[in-house]
Amino acid sequence: INDKAFNIDRVWTKLLITPNDNAEIKLSYAFENARNVLYPALKMDALYDRTNRFNTDFKLKDIGLNFSIYYNEVKHDMRDSFRTTAGNYPYSMKTYAESKMFGTKLSKDLNLFGINMTVGIDTYLRNWKADNIQNAFASSPNYNDGMIPDVNIKDIGLFVKGSKDIEKWTISGGLRYDYTYSKADPNSMTATTNRALFINRNGYKFSNTDNYVSGYAIAKYNINKKDNVYVGFGSTVRVPDPEERFISLSGNAPWYGNPDLKPTRNNEIDAGFEAFPMNNVGIKGNIFYSMLQNYIYLRQYIEGATTYTTYNNINAAIYGGDINGFVAINDKISTELGLAYQIGKKTDKKGLYKDSDLAEIPPLKARLAVKYDDRTFYGLIEGIYSAKQSKVDSDLKEQETGSWFIVNVKAGYTYANRLFVGVGVDNLFDRFYYNYLSYVRDPFRGISVSGIPVKIPEPGRFIYANVSYRF
Repeated sequence: INDKAFNIDRVWTKLLITPNDNAEIKLSYAFENARNVLYPALKMDALYDRTNRFNTDFKLKDIGLNFSIYYNEVKHDMRDSFRTTAGNYPYSMKTYAESKMFGTKLSKDLNLFGINMTVGIDTYLRNWKADNIQNAFASSPNYNDGMIPDVNIKDIGLFVKGSKDIEKWTISGGLRYDYTYSKADPNSMTATTNRALFINRNGYKFSNTDNYVSGYAIAKYNINKKDNVYVGFGSTVRVPDPEERFISLSGNAPWYGNPDLKPTRNNEIDAGFEAFPMNNVGIKGNIFYSMLQNYIYLRQYIEGATTYTTYNNINAAIYGGDINGFVAINDKISTELGLAYQIGKKTDKKGLYKDSDLAEIPPLKARLAVKYDDRTFYGLIEGIYSAKQSKVDSDLKEQETGSWFIVNVKAGYTYANRLFVGVGVDNLFDRFYYNYLSYVRDPFRGISVSGIPVKIPEPGRFIYANVSYRF
């Protein structure tokens, strides 16, 4: 197709009200309308994607009281109208989805026993529904109403966090309790297709209740005013989302959720440092080891001539680190260097997998940049390198991705600290390369004839310009 990749219109507004020196009210609204958004790695494109966001924040400074309320909604219409699969019809496949979320948060700042603390409660209600149809204009269309079956998620959380300085040490930590209730509506599903698929594989299970505690603790030692080292431990929980528990998509490659999924618990250890060996040199580094219990992972299996996709809990580990540094050559010219690497492994395959590598783990990546900035003129040239990713999950048909190196440049001019004009070129030398993205978690990802997920190259040379004025 010879067309624009997307069209996006945005409108936003903010209002700040200060009835007195102690009180503050912030109101904000944002609307975004994206049209004809092309998704080359998927089987469909977005006819439109409309988003409304409302936020209100109240603050009473003297007593440290904060209250927030928000509402977000998204309407998303995906079709294959621009694809050959549509034939001579407006479309062959369509998915219409709506998601709404309403939430509140109340918190209070206080000091107990010399510890600066924040206690609070937050709640949210989320609804997600999606309908799908395949072979829409055929004599016997495949209806998947309630592909995401009108799922409601209710959550209430209680939290406390605090920090205290003890000589050269800064000790901080937090604790949180959550109650989450998820419920899907089987009556929103098509009885003879996707509802039958879901019940056949899972029985009549359309609700879940989860209770969990999470928390963290960090100890930072301040060697001097600039240099420090730290170590931390955190235990966080992620509840399965509506897709992972309740999706049901019938067709040639059925894809269904698992209502028995347990929440994933991430027990992670971090350690790092921040050092300035000279006034014009800075280095930051971090390493981590993440132990994932009941990690939610895709599973594909074959029955007869049909490949099914669902979700299971496994145990896994992700570990790695990053280091970043800068050198200020003078007050206008500086250099930046960054390096990041991580590895993901299945530590308990539950007898379901053969490959030990986790999917969607990025390879070694490095960045080197030289920057000029005199507060009027700005310029930057950067090189980005990504190593070959050979640690891929063959169970999910992930493919290796080759290494690549690109150069980006940009420059800008600021007038009177108000007007800014900028230009830039990404991928200056027009290199052909792929980012390491396999889209394995998307049921509508493109699949080749051989059953391997389609890889889409990144854009070639991209030239852009922007102008802004600050009032």
